[in-house]
Amino acid sequence: MSRHPASRSASFIITFLAATSNFAVAFQVLAAWRSLKWEQASEWETSSDKWKFDGLQAVWGLLLAYFSAASVVSAVGFAGVVKSKPSLVKFYRDYSIADFSFCAFITLIIGYSIFQPTLPLGVCEGLSQHPDLMRDMAELGLSSENCERWFKRSSLVFLAVMLVILVARLHFLLAVGIYHSHLSRHHSQRTPVANSTQLTHTRSPSRSRSMQRSSSNIEPSPNDIEEVVIDVDNIVED
Repeated sequence: MSRHPASRSASFIITFLAATSNFAVAFQVLAAWRSLKWEQASEWETSSDKWKFDGLQAVWGLLLAYFSAASVVSAVGFAGVVKSKPSLVKFYRDYSIADFSFCAFITLIIGYSIFQPTLPLGVCEGLSQHPDLMRDMAELGLSSENCERWFKRSSLVFLAVMLVILVARLHFLLAVGIYHSHLSRHHSQRTPVANSTQLTHTRSPSRSRSMQRSSSNIEPSPNDIEEVVIDVDNIVED
């Protein structure tokens, strides 16, 4: 591992920060999700015992699932870097590639949608149904009067931040990919050496047995010795 300490250290920091930050965001999303209340339907739509599906809570639930999964996968990648396991690092790298592509696609969709006049109107109508949330976001300058203008400005800021995050994540992804390639190359070099050593150990007993067999074949048998003695006696008598 001493051949690539820089990429290993970078991957160690990247996976650790990813695991902790995603866990923190998932915890905050869970707290915000629990603070939201299910909206009861009006009397002329359904009965008073049923509840209307809230799209905002559905988004909160998807965000919770997304950041929770990202935290778990980052923890797996962190364990792979610590234990130098190519399979775990590869799993984190592949997930990061898919997640990077997904975030880039979502950013493009949001960038296209904010210029549509119907989206800010729908979002402001949804927020108006949650007065508690509107009061909490009043600290950020959001009100029912400037909701659409605030949403457009916030969306532009969000796009700028997402572009910076995507560029940073691309560099992180390249660092993890470089470390995985070094790690895979190192393990592939170790495997032939281990196989050759095992092959040598298995061949050495067979070689010793073959040498014993050859030495036993070289030794003369008692019959051959008797025949030689008889031939010598005949020569002496003659």
